[in-house]
Amino acid sequence: MKRKTIIFTLLFIGLLNISADKKSDLPAWFKTSARLVYRVNDNYQFILTLKSLNDGIEFDWEKNDTKPPSMGTIHMKKEALENSTTQFNYYSSGMNIFYDQTAMFISKLVYSKIKKKTSILIRPAGTNEILTFRSKSDFTCKINGNQQTFKTLYADTENGHKYWILDNPSVPLIVSMHLDSKIVLEEIFYSN
Repeated sequence: MKRKTIIFTLLFIGLLNISADKKSDLPAWFKTSARLVYRVNDNYQFILTLKSLNDGIEFDWEKNDTKPPSMGTIHMKKEALENSTTQFNYYSSGMNIFYDQTAMFISKLVYSKIKKKTSILIRPAGTNEILTFRSKSDFTCKINGNQQTFKTLYADTENGHKYWILDNPSVPLIVSMHLDSKIVLEEIFYSN
């Protein structure tokens, strides 16, 4: 009986350590209420505010290129974050729930292919394109007013679309992309 208790205790501690390791993979700023401010074509801001990290990722978004600004909500379900190769890039006001598309993130499937330097067929702007890893690079933006540098993966397509993706399998956030527009993460705000 004592031996079973010891084995159970060791297994339980091991599971706790695995769970803690997964949480430690998340950047400190990746939590609900964090605001990610992107600059689009050097003309206007596109702002994401993380609402929920349950059952996928949900965020509110706002584009301040019109008066009043356009805004909405995106909820990417776990299925989309695991396997989607299709991106949602044309925002219009309202609520969108995605089981098969990602927005401002890539799926774990796409991330793993890029990380392994393997090409993958994606659908970023209504057409199929082959995304190919090109290099690792540093990306700098402000977090709560202080300059921070992230490791990113740079990949592009045969159509000249370019992506810089946070090199973190738990948070494969697009920090910059050049499609029809150029969008670049400028600053992240979050509460400790």
